[in-house]
Amino acid sequence: MVTARSYGIRAGDEREIAIIGVACRTSGADTVEDFWDLLDRGERRIAPVPTVRVPGYETTVDEVPAPMAALIDRPERFDADFFGIKPTAAAAMDPQQRALLESSWHALESAALAPASLAGEPVGVFAGVSSYDYRELALRRNQVSSHTLAGSLHAFLANRLSFHYDLRGPSVTVDTACSSGLTALALAVMALRAGQCSMALVGAANIICDGFYHATLQQAGVLSSTGRSVGFDAAADGYVRGDGVGCVVLKPLGAALDDGDPVHAVIAGVGMNHDGRSATLTAPSAQAQASLIRGALADAGVPGSAIGYLEAHGTGTEAGDPAEIAGIVDGLGLRDHGSMAGPEGRLWVGTVKANVGHTESAAGILGLLKGVGVLRRGRIPRMPGFTAVSPTLETDGLPLQLAGRDANWPRSDAPRLVGVNCFGFGGANAHVILREPPDPASRPGSRTAGTPHRFEGRSHWLGQAPSLDHDSGLMTRDAQPRVTLTPVDHAMPAPVAGPEPAEVLAAVKEAVATVLMIPVDDLGDDDRFHDLGLDSILAVECVQKLNKRFGGTRRSEVLHRFPSSRLLAEHLLNEPADEGQRP
Repeated sequence: MVTARSYGIRAGDEREIAIIGVACRTSGADTVEDFWDLLDRGERRIAPVPTVRVPGYETTVDEVPAPMAALIDRPERFDADFFGIKPTAAAAMDPQQRALLESSWHALESAALAPASLAGEPVGVFAGVSSYDYRELALRRNQVSSHTLAGSLHAFLANRLSFHYDLRGPSVTVDTACSSGLTALALAVMALRAGQCSMALVGAANIICDGFYHATLQQAGVLSSTGRSVGFDAAADGYVRGDGVGCVVLKPLGAALDDGDPVHAVIAGVGMNHDGRSATLTAPSAQAQASLIRGALADAGVPGSAIGYLEAHGTGTEAGDPAEIAGIVDGLGLRDHGSMAGPEGRLWVGTVKANVGHTESAAGILGLLKGVGVLRRGRIPRMPGFTAVSPTLETDGLPLQLAGRDANWPRSDAPRLVGVNCFGFGGANAHVILREPPDPASRPGSRTAGTPHRFEGRSHWLGQAPSLDHDSGLMTRDAQPRVTLTPVDHAMPAPVAGPEPAEVLAAVKEAVATVLMIPVDDLGDDDRFHDLGLDSILAVECVQKLNKRFGGTRRSEVLHRFPSSRLLAEHLLNEPADEGQRP
């Protein structure tokens, strides 16, 4: 049987970390095996969002598209009795806390561990979260009780797990926006390496249940207007949101091998960084992403050519996708390698967001779990909905394959390695390198997990009596107050007809320069908006100014399709009447 000694791990050398337990819940999947099956089927879970899931969000204002997302069924259900939580306290608990608590139990079951055996042990908990939907809902309903404090503060996402299992290691909740989950994992790896804990639970959750945050994302211009966007695709126009929760159990690899723990995958390297002062606060930096990947490779002690699959962030935004591909190409050194370690001698790139949407703070953990599934099942699943490579991506002549089709990737003589990207909206980035685990056939005595416990939850929601049925908690009574959306202003007067092309160009440059806070004389006619730092938020402000000046109801996507002052001015002079009022 494989042990730490036979695997070549020396005493005190605990840099490699084993993933010994895995669990998740997404739209269409209640267990991690369900999740991997969903990916293998190429299933896409995007659907219209019921109004009760985004109370207060008005979809008829300013031609804002109806929201689309990949949602978990019945988020109000929770097995409070199983965890010894009173109904009144359960109703005040953020459903993200509830979801992670249940997922942590399944992760420990996956590790073939009895949760009670961890009591009093130096086990750490590291959790990622970013949205406050349930707190916004509590404010909307004016539902505040003695349980609201612990139920709504993000600190309790980790602290509640430490309390429930009586764990004595670090207990940390992380908010780095969309990279929260993978950042939490990187911190857990560092704590394990430093000996601050003997084992760690790492998880993240994202549950959509209020309209305020969705409205802010809509206002920022990052959401897909079609609801069908897929990362790196020619038709990508932003991201589609999703619910999700995931949890993993980590342990130093040597200890896991000696203790007979199941090993689902091995964390060989991690990295974290920030974009620094990029073009704008929210503009991604290809240079920072490349540096991040190189740092993780150095941490793992492997060359870029050894990576065969990369689970990308892949949001489908006009700025994000090209920057990520450029970072991958530079960070892994694809221009220097004739071949990579993936199928057909290429690096394969995909994103789980094509299946279950962008689960925001949970995206990194679900991307990690997809990478684990790729290694366990020996198969790279396709990205459903992917049709053609975006022309904005520079991939010609490179050993890179976007996963528009399935590919088998079985074990071979060389261990397979997977990279996982995750980037925060504010520039905080994380990357993890996974290595395949020892062949299970070489570890006949290792423990195996049983069937996951099936939680029998009841409905627990704000302002709801414990005896009420499922539909009572999610009600349309949240119609007021409404979230005001103002991407365009219809009340502005029509402009004077027939300006000269030079006048239109000057107006475009003035609008762009104003939102960028630069002198208009510094703005060239052919300068690309993205290179200047015009991100999705500033694009919304810019198009508002253009609509005020020229009339019409244009959306911020027009600046992505015509990405320079000259191109945009030519479009404004010739655009169809139903797209915007011609100047």
